[in-house]
Amino acid sequence: MRYIKLENNIPVDYSIEQLFKDYPDAVIYHKTKKPNEKLLANYNVFPLITEPKPYLQEDETAEEGRPEFTDGEWHQTWRIRKLTAEEQIEIKNYKKKFIAGESLQKSRYNICQSCSNLSRINVCKKCGCIMPLKVKISNAECPIGKW
Repeated sequence: MRYIKLENNIPVDYSIEQLFKDYPDAVIYHKTKKPNEKLLANYNVFPLITEPKPYLQEDETAEEGRPEFTDGEWHQTWRIRKLTAEEQIEIKNYKKKFIAGESLQKSRYNICQSCSNLSRINVCKKCGCIMPLKVKISNAECPIGKW
């Protein structure tokens, strides 16, 4: 569970550990092991309802926004923005470094498909890897040296 604390009416990330550092004698538990929301409110601390990261297009990124108070609860928010040209280049370079090219992937997988060590569920009996995924990793190797 995540929490926020209101400081000058601005929500900031906060933890139960930080609460006990700031207020060593804080009372936040009542009959359970879970912090009581009403007792937390005495210290301006509130649970933060986390939201899943939104689905993104290839040229977008999501950054966590400022929590919003909606329907009596604090909710995490996300800001979606377009990637800058520099960020897009950085991602392409990353992919080039770690992701094998499409023709290399196909070549590797064709070799695997003709190998007796490939199971019916596309797992290599020698290394235990899921081969449709392993062939995509640029520095991956066949455990018996076929590619």
